[in-house]
Amino acid sequence: MKTDLDELIEETQRIAEDASEAVKRSRTRRTKRNQKNVFDLFSNISKHLVELKNLKEKCQ
Repeated sequence: MKTDLDELIEETQRIAEDASEAVKRSRTRRTKRNQKNVFDLFSNISKHLVELKNLKEKCQ
């Protein structure tokens, strides 16, 4: 059964993947940099959410 946390992890991973694809399609350096920043942000959020999920499972 999926929890809200699982859904949030999946959504942040999807956004990171979309940003990664946007980096590949970007034509200007500025746009590439901005999309890369979005990718980095959501990748980091996803990593922290996975860590949170693991900690939550250990505590139960």
